[in-house]
Amino acid sequence: MSVSILKICLNQIWPLPANMKLWFCSGEKGGESPACFFPDTLDLLNHALKTHLNLTLSMGMGQECLSRMDIPAGFALARRMAALRFFDGPAAFHCGREAAAGRPFIAKRSVQRNMQEAIFRQDAGEAFRLIDSWFEEMAGLRSYDQIQAIRRGVVETWVFISGYSIPEGADMPEYDEIYSTGDFWGAETLADLKGCFKAAVQSVVDYLMANKNANPEITRFLQYLEDHVDENISLEEAAGWCALGKSQFCILFKKAAGDTFVNYFNGLKMKKAFTLLGSSNIQVQEAASRIGIHDISYFSRLFKKYYNMSPSDVRKL
Repeated sequence: MSVSILKICLNQIWPLPANMKLWFCSGEKGGESPACFFPDTLDLLNHALKTHLNLTLSMGMGQECLSRMDIPAGFALARRMAALRFFDGPAAFHCGREAAAGRPFIAKRSVQRNMQEAIFRQDAGEAFRLIDSWFEEMAGLRSYDQIQAIRRGVVETWVFISGYSIPEGADMPEYDEIYSTGDFWGAETLADLKGCFKAAVQSVVDYLMANKNANPEITRFLQYLEDHVDENISLEEAAGWCALGKSQFCILFKKAAGDTFVNYFNGLKMKKAFTLLGSSNIQVQEAASRIGIHDISYFSRLFKKYYNMSPSDVRKL
């Protein structure tokens, strides 16, 4: 008898013991496919769960298993199908074909900039229109392999909009602690993720509207940076200098300077290094030291990022 494997996603809404698995095996009877009768069964289960426990249940259908050897593949497919609740929403029966995975989703910098410009104009309506269009595009990527890429893209876009800089080599798990992105990673569906993102954007717009005039501390701090390129100033120290929280500082600084604090300050350092290397006979290591950088390898990488040449090439100009 052929068997279909259905993985039930209770662990998404009702955590189960680590050693406990919950799944259905059903044989076809009278030529009837499980895809015909399980949606009705799921509706009945969800009605009872919603009524009594305020829970919802999703199911994913695997493939026919003609022998026990086919069960792992059937289970794996059922698991992929169940994960599509991210696109289809909760309380649904997921089966059929996924969209072709294609290349992993990447948030376009042009989209991020357009959103940020609308936010800095305090135009929430335009920002939300851009967000709706962006998420509609993501909804068309209905594939298990795209789910984490979409989450990553939304997180990176939020980090960009909010004025932070992602440290070189930072891994995604670090984002939760540094940038408060736990709500984005925890959203169960694409609709939930959009809701979290819109709420975060609205909070930025509200903050900017409450601080329409240029912040005098930020203005003074920009001059302070010009005069102290030889120092190493952390984000925490910069925010403290302006008597602001990190999030508020990052938003106001990027609005005033047009770039993140880290990129702006590094740009000032590289500009000073370029001037030193081009107008004197000092060595590369000394130029780096004069702007507060003592790792010559890091200095060379950073210099090339800003000027597309190595520090030693400046002398050849």
